[in-house]
Amino acid sequence: MASELETKSEAEILEHFKAGAKRYHLGEMLLEPEIQKQGGDMVNAAIDAWDAKGPNGRETALTPMLDDPDLHFRVEAAAALIWVVPDRVIPILEDLYAHGPDEVSDAARVTLWVYRRDLQEEQKARERQGGGVEGPDAGEAGAGEMGA
Repeated sequence: MASELETKSEAEILEHFKAGAKRYHLGEMLLEPEIQKQGGDMVNAAIDAWDAKGPNGRETALTPMLDDPDLHFRVEAAAALIWVVPDRVIPILEDLYAHGPDEVSDAARVTLWVYRRDLQEEQKARERQGGGVEGPDAGEAGAGEMGA
């Protein structure tokens, strides 16, 4: 079943993503988990809408935001793309972790930590099964979403 957001234009979905990112970081700064959750839900809804539009929907929509002057948007775009284009976003996240304001640095740190933890867990699972050491499937449902 298609969500209402899936029927919106790319620009409308992007505005929804940005509003969610702002709300998420506002909730974090105010120590208001409900506001933070609402923002995260908005970001995830935008990601789901882009994913529903096709295999490159998320990447096409968010890649330009990796250079956005607003670091809050940049870190959320990078987090949403970490399983899609890790070679492109890991250096961005590392830079935001090292040089961004506290809330951006924290978001980058957590995203990198979760990504690396999941890679290690996937590698261990593959080794137990006698398989290779490749990373998780980039197409996993929910990969790169907030709260994942």
